[in-house]
Amino acid sequence: MVRLTLGTLLDEFNNREKNIEGQTVVIRGDRKADYETIIKVMSDLNRAGKPTFILSTVK
Repeated sequence: MVRLTLGTLLDEFNNREKNIEGQTVVIRGDRKADYETIIKVMSDLNRAGKPTFILSTVK
């Protein structure tokens, strides 16, 4: 698992493009996760050309 800050997320995905090519990105959050933040992460993934992701929750 890699933890990234929201401010550097898009740059990190662009930098790691070759390492994550063909892989599914997991967005993981708990009940404290802000919906707006999750949407921002999904948007950044799409802009970085990584449309394959899944959402995972923690109780």
